[in-house]
Amino acid sequence: MKMLVCFGLRFACLFLLLAWPWPGLRNLVCAGFRAQTRLLASATLPRQSFRVEAFSDSRHSTVDTVVLLTGLRTPGPAGGLSAAEIPFDSTSQGWIPFAMWIALCVSTPLPWSERWRGLLAGALVVQVLVMATILVSLYFNLTNLTSQASSLWPRFPLLLANRLLVENIWFSFVPPFVLWVGWLAGRGHWEQLWLRGLGGPEGARGLGKGRNEAAFESRL
Repeated sequence: MKMLVCFGLRFACLFLLLAWPWPGLRNLVCAGFRAQTRLLASATLPRQSFRVEAFSDSRHSTVDTVVLLTGLRTPGPAGGLSAAEIPFDSTSQGWIPFAMWIALCVSTPLPWSERWRGLLAGALVVQVLVMATILVSLYFNLTNLTSQASSLWPRFPLLLANRLLVENIWFSFVPPFVLWVGWLAGRGHWEQLWLRGLGGPEGARGLGKGRNEAAFESRL
């Protein structure tokens, strides 16, 4: 129980520290998110003219990035024509999954070599998730604005993916947690942590001794 409480406190403190909107950190996150959004849009929307710009609006305080599809013109609020806009929240969609994963890995009471390996491997998976979020938002909004894209990208799968990855902020927390559980289970750490929680270091050493004995008996 003591180990679980310590893990919870470490995780909460570290996650709040990483998720806090520090000015310098937020600017760095926004810049990185816009750079990869620009790269993905260039690779996946070669026939569209677009711009990736900063966005600020008191009515939508979390939205800080917008993709302007300048090749498409839609009616503006005053009856004129305006560029089609695709909004993004770089903090929730780009940084929170990383903050969650970093806090989980660093707070887990395992040898630091295991933590670093898990942190780096999981970060690649989280990065793929962030890229998928950007791509889904781009394609979903594009299908709403053009009839040509609808024939290439089926509507229902995009709608479902958009609901999960883009519209539900809670989904930024779930994949890192599921990935963390899978990492511990796949590497056999659950049993080790359980015995350490019950018997401390002696329990973990007992686990290793038991495995060595079982391996020796299997050779006989």
